Amino acid sequence: MKVIPTVLGNDYIKLKLKISQNIPGILIKRGDAETLAIDK
Repeated sequence: MKVIPTVLGNDYIKLKLKISQNIPGILIKRGDAETLAIDK
């Protein structure tokens, strides 16, 4: 995971996230939907 912060002023910070997963994580099923968990 890579985080690129940008200070916008007026007490705001914009965070740009680049997230990748190179190995399979835990598969979470909810009804018909499937989502991969993000391993830290």
